[in-house]
Amino acid sequence: VSLVILGAPAIVMAAPMESLPRPGECALWAGQARLLARRLLERATQSEQPAVARFYVETAFQLSPAPQLLYNLGLLRLRSGLPLEAADLLRRYQVQVGPELPADHRAVIDKALHQVPKDSYEVELITTVGAVVFVDDRLVGKAPLGTPLLLSNGPHRLRIELGYRQTEARVSELDLGERNTGSAQRLRLRLPKAVVLI
Repeated sequence: VSLVILGAPAIVMAAPMESLPRPGECALWAGQARLLARRLLERATQSEQPAVARFYVETAFQLSPAPQLLYNLGLLRLRSGLPLEAADLLRRYQVQVGPELPADHRAVIDKALHQVPKDSYEVELITTVGAVVFVDDRLVGKAPLGTPLLLSNGPHRLRIELGYRQTEARVSELDLGERNTGSAQRLRLRLPKAVVLI
């Protein structure tokens, strides 16, 4: 490909320039991602193995982060005997849905919140908008989360991912200071800078 500018030598580019998506093409891709997410959710409901179902729902969320997928993840954690993790996901779902929260979902959330151990603590994660957040390799949402992370007593590994970039941190209530202050402790996680290839 050559560009000719009057009064200047021709410029030869090593690789052809990538064209921008056509109008509507990005919407088509988003629609395809939602369709694939729906198929993954259907597979999750058919799976008898909780770990496999969780994988399908987490993958669906990464493709199309709908609040209902947080609800489904919360239900899976409840069925797996993990009420604290369930409560963390379910209250995030509740905030995202807002006043349109169905009464039966409210009852499930209230039940999960009553099972939260007293020695749990909250961490308000401040990070890059759009990053997918994991705690101990389990998806918990997409930044901004809308609610602080609800964590059990002890150390945890937090990881955030956005595209090919990721970073992680290990935290415990001891690292964050006094936990019974009535407010969430803040933690800032930054993604590494993006590398731009020309």
